[in-house]
Amino acid sequence: KFGLNKLSTYKKFEKKVKLSKKKLIAIFSRIKKKKLKIIGYGATAKSCTILNYCGIGQESIDFFYDTTSFKVNKFLPGTKIYIKRYKRLNKKEADFVYLGAWNFKEEIFRKEKKFIKDGGKFITHVPVPKIH
Repeated sequence: KFGLNKLSTYKKFEKKVKLSKKKLIAIFSRIKKKKLKIIGYGATAKSCTILNYCGIGQESIDFFYDTTSFKVNKFLPGTKIYIKRYKRLNKKEADFVYLGAWNFKEEIFRKEKKFIKDGGKFITHVPVPKIH
């Protein structure tokens, strides 16, 4: 039904993944050229996979916030981005936030409405890379 037995299905997926990588890298590049600060939100395994695949590391993301106690004061594998204990986002601390926990986007946007109201922006990449 989904074409999982066809090579063409995987070729299409490969093209989408490569295009997504290119777009996400371009977003980070534009932001860093403007000397703006990016932090991460939700040091998830899935965000770690994306960042490592895209080659996005400490040069782009200053640190990640996470609520999981055993992740705090550690580093994301591969990228070695430092993980801090979560606290409410503050526009003085970051201009953009890469959303690692994108599956909780709506909940996080509601929780961080002051950051957004103050001009803070989020970077997501599912279903396509974009700035909110």
